[in-house]
Amino acid sequence: MKKNIQASVGKVSFTFEEDAYESLSRYLHSIENHFSRIRGGQDVVEDIERRVAELLGQRLKAGEVVTLSDAQAVMDILGEVEEITGQGEEAKAPLQVMRKRLYRDTERRVLGGVCAGLGAFLGLNPLWLRLGWLVLFFFFGTGLLLYLIFWIVVPAAVTPAEKLEMQGKPVDLRNLSASLGREMEGTLSGMKARKRWEDWGEALRPTLDRLVRLVRKFLRLGGTVISGLILLLTFFLLVLLIQLALGEASLIKIGAAGVEMQSWSQGIAYIFPSAWQGWGVLVAVFIFILIPLIILAARALAFLFQLRFHLGWMLIPSFSLWLLSVGFLIWSGVVVLRQFSASATREESLSLKPHGHRLHVQMDPPENLEGLLVSDVRLHIFRNASDSLWRLTLQKTSYGFSRVFANSLAEALPYEVVVQDARLHLPQAFVLPQGMPYRGQSIELFLYVPEGGLLTINPAVAEHLAFVPNLQQIRDEDMHRFTWVMTAKGLSCADCP
Repeated sequence: MKKNIQASVGKVSFTFEEDAYESLSRYLHSIENHFSRIRGGQDVVEDIERRVAELLGQRLKAGEVVTLSDAQAVMDILGEVEEITGQGEEAKAPLQVMRKRLYRDTERRVLGGVCAGLGAFLGLNPLWLRLGWLVLFFFFGTGLLLYLIFWIVVPAAVTPAEKLEMQGKPVDLRNLSASLGREMEGTLSGMKARKRWEDWGEALRPTLDRLVRLVRKFLRLGGTVISGLILLLTFFLLVLLIQLALGEASLIKIGAAGVEMQSWSQGIAYIFPSAWQGWGVLVAVFIFILIPLIILAARALAFLFQLRFHLGWMLIPSFSLWLLSVGFLIWSGVVVLRQFSASATREESLSLKPHGHRLHVQMDPPENLEGLLVSDVRLHIFRNASDSLWRLTLQKTSYGFSRVFANSLAEALPYEVVVQDARLHLPQAFVLPQGMPYRGQSIELFLYVPEGGLLTINPAVAEHLAFVPNLQQIRDEDMHRFTWVMTAKGLSCADCP
């Protein structure tokens, strides 16, 4: 009966048969002995271990044991050390079909290596991608936003294995050794200059090292704080989105007025030309917010717990879905804005005949609440200079996709004024019935008070006053506390202390 051994390769745990474990251990030990003498060789050793773990994971199912044939197949794919040293016969490695992975190419970067990395992934010249990004920059800064998102989301190709994956080359000993050799050749040209620096700058080296370590500590601390804040923000935004999606009522503020919706379905029916577009906008908003939010949270978790983060095949679909949501939101915004492109105002005038020369104005809640409640009602108070009558002018305003349609909405706006004895009853809001869309409807009331007329208002009216001028310069919200008299110079407080 074969003995099984539990061991980890590339930080991944496997169960090996004893002969497979010994064979793979000798193989990895020979690689470590060869590359340990070369500068940057430790990165190659770690890349090989990760590649071994990846290949074993592809061959095995959950719970299976690594056999000698599995280990030998992995070693055949990666190649032997003797092949790159020239001491052994060159073996023909099994054909490997490698998919390119998206990384930022920091060796050919101008800023963050995004265009160079995309060029390697797509097989394009990075120059054309940079020009495309420059063009997008002038479209409301879209290019800058997309570049920053890619910079944050896409990891940099740091290790030799990641650079090979970026080019779509097999991660084996031959390619890793060649990549390491190219890096060494690239550094030889600068070695004399560095040697000259080392000769006369040796005294500064300890100070510079301490400064670099200090800066790294601050960056690490800042990254930890920012990652924590991102996770906290992600949690609260997700909770908010869930509450908005499941909430039965909400209040949307439009300036000083309010539009109260009883449910999302009601708001969609009143605002959007069609129901499918409204629900599509709601879904697009969730996608627009959630995709960057989830990616940022994943990056933050990877930073906090020192994990490798790579979107892999999910990057293109998720980014395409995000761009689709942006395009749908822009198109829907244009469609909705066209519904507000024209405006119309209907005007009605009423003569008021209160008993005596005194009028009390009060605002009451509307009796019928079945529909969309809109409280965009404003009251202006002026002196009637033409005659000695109390007059009230109503201006009903609405927007629409055409002037004719806007005029029909303004004319159909439900708002009833009632005069009883010396009281003027005005609704605090109006209710749009089912079938009448919301197109920015509003009510402007103009009350003309004759000279010598006495006026009082209730607290609800004070909330809808439109900066009523008075001789004492009392604020609108405090005017309900006093009695007012219209004089030749304007409205004056009759009982102010």
